[in-house]
Amino acid sequence: MKKIAPLLILVILASVCLGVTAVSSQGLQGTLKKFGSYQEMESFLRTNLRKEETRHSSGLLDGLFNRSVVTASLSAPSSSKYTGFSGSDFSYTIGGDSHYSKIDDTDTTSAEYSTTNIQVEGVDEADIVKSDGKYMYVVAKRKVFIIDAYPANQARILSKIENDGAPVELLVNGDRLVVLEDASAKIYDISNKISPILVKNISFNGHYFASRMIDNFVYLILNTGQIQFDYAYEYSSYYQATTIFPTEIKVAQDVSYLQVTLPIIAVDNNVCTIQANEINYFDIKDTSYSFTTVMAIDTQEENDQTTSETYVTGSARNIFVSSNNIYIAFNSGEKTVVHKIAMNGTKIEYKGRGEFPGSLLNQFSMDEYSGFFRAATTSRKDWTSKNNIYILNENLSVVGKLEDIAPGESIYSARFTGERAYMVTFRMTDPFFVIDLKDSLNPRVLGELKIPGFSNYLHPYDENHIIGVGKEGGVKIALFDVSNPEEPDEISKYDAGANVTDSYALQDHRAFLFSMSKNMLVMPIGDHELQDANIFDMTLEGINLRGKITHAESDYQSGSSSNSVRRSLYIGNTLYTVSNDKVKMNNLSNLSLVRVLELN
Repeated sequence: MKKIAPLLILVILASVCLGVTAVSSQGLQGTLKKFGSYQEMESFLRTNLRKEETRHSSGLLDGLFNRSVVTASLSAPSSSKYTGFSGSDFSYTIGGDSHYSKIDDTDTTSAEYSTTNIQVEGVDEADIVKSDGKYMYVVAKRKVFIIDAYPANQARILSKIENDGAPVELLVNGDRLVVLEDASAKIYDISNKISPILVKNISFNGHYFASRMIDNFVYLILNTGQIQFDYAYEYSSYYQATTIFPTEIKVAQDVSYLQVTLPIIAVDNNVCTIQANEINYFDIKDTSYSFTTVMAIDTQEENDQTTSETYVTGSARNIFVSSNNIYIAFNSGEKTVVHKIAMNGTKIEYKGRGEFPGSLLNQFSMDEYSGFFRAATTSRKDWTSKNNIYILNENLSVVGKLEDIAPGESIYSARFTGERAYMVTFRMTDPFFVIDLKDSLNPRVLGELKIPGFSNYLHPYDENHIIGVGKEGGVKIALFDVSNPEEPDEISKYDAGANVTDSYALQDHRAFLFSMSKNMLVMPIGDHELQDANIFDMTLEGINLRGKITHAESDYQSGSSSNSVRRSLYIGNTLYTVSNDKVKMNNLSNLSLVRVLELN
């Protein structure tokens, strides 16, 4: 039986390899070490893989310790192909802020448009649908569709990009389209939307984990290479008075099997294996290790070298990215370990490591503000749980903390906004907490509201109101008034009903579209088979359902998630809803149908 862990390693790529530039680690000298040889790396792994004692009843949990082996292979990147459609292209310019921008085009008037719902202003997040206010870029059916989207009554598919791999997410920067696949990142020149041209192809033996884009630079977090290992075990069993099954004690002794697949990275047709003496690590014990590469790419420069760093630690669970730093978080036993990596253009610089009790829920459990890193965690001990806020300084030392919030419950959502944090915990009711972070050394709870249900996602409405999306029987939308933080109040809510039980927005904030200027909230709501776009009029006076847009062919169609609306956006007075099968365009004022594009 073999355990598998992707090994997270800092790879200093030699400049002769792949055109990927080595980036030296500054700041915390002595905290990073470099293996002198493959034998030294193997000795480190055998010595530092932390051994665990496991107990279970015989015969009931056979196979608990088995994990399937996934072998990643890498060759020179294959070429892509596209299918073009006849028609004329035209130029346009983009201006405005990161959330609401305007486009100018020779054939159309200016139009306001929505962008991806992101956590940090100026830090773009990849998604399955992107728009620049004139064109849409859509991942569907293992292809990328480039659509001339505005004006809606003339919308048409311009081209389709197809590769050997399946696209996962997209980023768009001017005339550059970044297509992120499971084991590659491809950059296209899309100045001619009918004939996109592949200008850079980066691939690796591993898996894409996450990405962000700041200005012209894309930052990739990648799991690369592989480690397989197994222990020699010692077994014993005994009977407990409370069960008829014998309890087996399985104690790991020494590592009996170890096989390391070194990271391989290819840029265009240059393939390079990262050798052991190019790998840096931290002298820290863990139950597993993985190779994760942090890579910086200038999207506008085809021939520029790509910089890359990677770190030896546990497997990445969550990331948070500010305008200056990447924070990669890992679970290690009963605590969270976080690494801080500064970036500026293609410069990547390791800054430090910190840790604090508990585990993080998702990226919204983390934040950076005025030089401090803040985190919300749930910790568990002796069959109970508690929730905490930790504040770390620039060196990632804990300087402020607030612990034992809502004992016995767990965090279902968190959101940091400037000098406050909002948190929802859940067991039987939905305690909504308002937390004061003005004094970073002494965070404190200002107020608490207990109501039925829970919120999975929190979104600022304005500085005095917070939107909560979650469940209370069925899908629920709530608006909280926090103008008096000591007495928060739920001033309005919408309950979709017990039979309407799910929304992509509960787990993925990018499925959530909110415009305060339009008093509009759009999100998919339905069940596990079919979700329609629900459009709400949302003001401080209430939340009212304006209407629904379905992609199902009939009222009786079900059983196919390809008809579920996954994303929505607007350009001008048109609402665009996207499923795996089609893009629908409806008038925002009355929701009347304008046009439908089938994604084939």
